[in-house]
Amino acid sequence: MIRYVKLTWIHQDNEAFPYLFYYELDEEGYDIRKVEIFKDGRFAYVNGVLEVRTLKNEVAFEEVEEYNRLNKTVDPNDMETLFAENITETVFNDIWQEWVIESTNY
Repeated sequence: MIRYVKLTWIHQDNEAFPYLFYYELDEEGYDIRKVEIFKDGRFAYVNGVLEVRTLKNEVAFEEVEEYNRLNKTVDPNDMETLFAENITETVFNDIWQEWVIESTNY
């Protein structure tokens, strides 16, 4: 079953790294499509064939609950946090439309 995930990466405002990730994942947890959004308005994406400013994940994405359990911040002084949540296909497609389709149509 295809699933859709939003990952929020809270980090120390390093604009070199994205802070939002939206995934369309296959049955095994690998990217079908992915959008990465940066705070300065840049974006990167994978569409199954093309990898634009990013790469497909080589490791399968776990279930959201397991991902969050494994990525809890251990050090309270750590300024980085990752949080995953399931989203709907509609939400993913709206993000895809806004960031990839509309941004790449000249």
